[in-house]
Amino acid sequence: MATAGTPIGTPRRPLRLQSKRNLGRGIRLRGQTKTIICNVYDYFNTLHKKGQSHGPFQRTADATKLGIMTIRNVISERDKLEGQSTGQDTLTFPSPQQRYRQSRKTVTPDRFDIDAIRQKIYAFHEQKEHLTITKLLKTLRDDGLFNGQRTMLRLLLKDLGYKYKKVDDRRFYDRRFYYEQPHIIEQRRSYLCKMRQNRIDKKPVVFLDETWANAHDGKDLAWVEDDTVTGGTLGGMRRPSGKGKRLIILGAGGEMGWIPNTTLIFQSKKDTGDYHDEMTGEHFEEWFREKLLPNVPPNSLIVMDNASYHSRIEEELPKSSWNKSK
Repeated sequence: MATAGTPIGTPRRPLRLQSKRNLGRGIRLRGQTKTIICNVYDYFNTLHKKGQSHGPFQRTADATKLGIMTIRNVISERDKLEGQSTGQDTLTFPSPQQRYRQSRKTVTPDRFDIDAIRQKIYAFHEQKEHLTITKLLKTLRDDGLFNGQRTMLRLLLKDLGYKYKKVDDRRFYDRRFYYEQPHIIEQRRSYLCKMRQNRIDKKPVVFLDETWANAHDGKDLAWVEDDTVTGGTLGGMRRPSGKGKRLIILGAGGEMGWIPNTTLIFQSKKDTGDYHDEMTGEHFEEWFREKLLPNVPPNSLIVMDNASYHSRIEEELPKSSWNKSK
């Protein structure tokens, strides 16, 4: 049934009561707002004195949607101002000073500057120089093309479509899982016990190991663009195809640094992909005896892994494949 003032056929919308929430917490109230709060409080306080209302603080909080502690603080502030007043008819609350947030310096390069920045990036690629934010920022500042900070340059590069990612690297890694055999566990326990004892003996500890490096090795990450045609990347320092010549490196060192006159570097002659094939027990023993032992500190503790060429049997057991000369 329609009521007076409501058009026929118009459904009545249910009234939504606004949920109570404390607006005073964390908000700086201006002087005019505090005056209104005091007027509302005085109204409910007058009703309370006449017995027509209860709890003027709570009533004021309900009417203004402010916290009851905010109401108490405003009334307490008014009482202090009244005690400090010099007979003025009306009290005025001082408004808090406006807080101005210092804005960051923004840099908005125009189209010419953006094209110039791209040319600088392309110049890094043409010179086959690894591109970093630090290098690019220094170059742009020297040429007067950009006077912002590192963060702003990073955001600008992202807006231009650059990403810090691997240069078209699509290698897949073979994940294999191994379990430890009992003798490996025993070797680790023995090693840890000896190293713990050496904390008391305090002998110099020297570590040795082998590694390799390829002639075409380099960093994989650079600021590049996505190539929508091939799905790869545009730009970046392009390395020659292949890994290049392989160098085998053998060295020793410890807390005292690298042991002088012990580093051995030679070019690999095999294409097996494993540098262990280049090392033999005879070569390692020769390096150990002629280069390492004369240069390590006296009474040193030498640590090495269990590579096959790190230890060999002086008198091997005969095998059926041996010829008569052996």
